Amino acid sequence: MSTTLTEDVQVLRSGLAGDEPEIEVTLRLPRESAKKVLALLDAEQTTGAVVVPAKQEFTTTEAAKILGMSRRVDPEDARVPRRGPHGGRG
Repeated sequence: MSTTLTEDVQVLRSGLAGDEPEIEVTLRLPRESAKKVLALLDAEQTTGAVVVPAKQEFTTTEAAKILGMSRRVDPEDARVPRRGPHGGRG
């Protein structure tokens, strides 16, 4: 990450630390990062999309935090992927 982008990220984090309903920041981004930000904003505006980190699996706590909901799930509604010869996680 470039020094400028690192500084811009810090400015954005500082703005988010407060409780203002709107944050005004100016970012200088590499072209590819700018394309990703634009795609994110377009998706959020048109579909209410939620963007999550690129990771294959999340714990129930991580998933609940990303989705902004409780991690309590009706056991009949949940299917958990099983691994290993005995269905364990190992």
